Amino acid sequence: MISHAPDGRVLFASGAAPGDRARVRVIEVKKRFVVAEIAEFEAFGKARRDWPCAHAAKCGGCPWGIADHALQLQALQAHLTHLFNHPCQMHAVPPVQGWRSTGRLHWDNGLLGFYEQGTQSLFEVTDCLAFSPVLMRMLRALRARFLPVLKGKGVLRLTAAAESDSGTIALECEDWPTYEAILGRANEAICEEIHGVKISVAGQETACSAQFGEGFDVLGAHHIISPAGSFVQAHQPGNELLVQTVTDAVLHAQKELKSSKLLELFAGSGNFTFPLAEAGLQVTAVEIDGAAVQSLQNEAQKRGLAVHAVASDATQMQLLEQKMLLLDPPRSGDPKLEARVREAFELQRIFYVSCHPATLARDAEMLERCGFLLTDLHLFDLFPQTGHVETFAVFARGRNPLSNQRNRSKR
Repeated sequence: MISHAPDGRVLFASGAAPGDRARVRVIEVKKRFVVAEIAEFEAFGKARRDWPCAHAAKCGGCPWGIADHALQLQALQAHLTHLFNHPCQMHAVPPVQGWRSTGRLHWDNGLLGFYEQGTQSLFEVTDCLAFSPVLMRMLRALRARFLPVLKGKGVLRLTAAAESDSGTIALECEDWPTYEAILGRANEAICEEIHGVKISVAGQETACSAQFGEGFDVLGAHHIISPAGSFVQAHQPGNELLVQTVTDAVLHAQKELKSSKLLELFAGSGNFTFPLAEAGLQVTAVEIDGAAVQSLQNEAQKRGLAVHAVASDATQMQLLEQKMLLLDPPRSGDPKLEARVREAFELQRIFYVSCHPATLARDAEMLERCGFLLTDLHLFDLFPQTGHVETFAVFARGRNPLSNQRNRSKR
């Protein structure tokens, strides 16, 4: 809820849907805004709906669940159109419950759950409306068989294909004693619902990592092999639409530019790599996760695809001879992209996938300074019941200010 305090400062209070009327209690005062909590509702708006989650008051993982989903999509599209000053196509993808193919929880000496919103206080989680049915079965099996073994503290990730009967878990321990305590009994987690377990120590995965069972999942229509703990898109049905949209855009540019070579940065386990290579592209895929790169390269060789996988920091990769670039960076983006784009005189198309629209908008301004214009913008509802979206943008080289500078210097 956004309102104004009597002195004109913007006031924020969470937990309200459009049209609600509430009395609020101020809990924090800043120079330019005020934070409040809802003391009581005086009236509910037509957009409000019941969100049947037992953890909703603490979790904050689905903050928009109390509002009609169609209204959520309208708000997202309006916000992004305003942010980019460019028309955008919204892709709404079912399901809006049970959509997660991967989920992250924390443990603390036998307590397994999520952090309470805005705190470091852990609360127990036995179910989650966002988890797919197979993830829920895994969570129940994990709690029944393995929870007593989870000593110390750490982070646990569950991953499984929606159509699978089982999946993998990846445990990242905070310290060596916790790792050693869990290591001896890790086999106890292998069961009908969990086919692979990976254990590591935070920040020391290369030096300290162990694996039990089949440590990978097979995801999506293109059967992407994803090692336990590696990044995957949580909304797999939506991801299939995203992949197809990206593939179509790249193939369209391939015909126009008459080039089949593509540099892909932040490639992960090959979410875009395999569909593009199967469509005839020669893909150089760059990823810093060594396990993901090895899996990607091995699978590409088995399939006979023109893929060159590189285990490297994508932010250091030069773009000098590339015509087409695809990148799917983390939320913070690629901090060194501008300098490299300015030197890439052959670059004609940039395909940018982002889970953080504000970062993409920032980089869109940077790319415009480098002579690239935003031509297409797509928004995918891959995080239902939240204010987050996955974005895909296409940039084409227009006026190149660097070329003009070089021509002027020659004259």
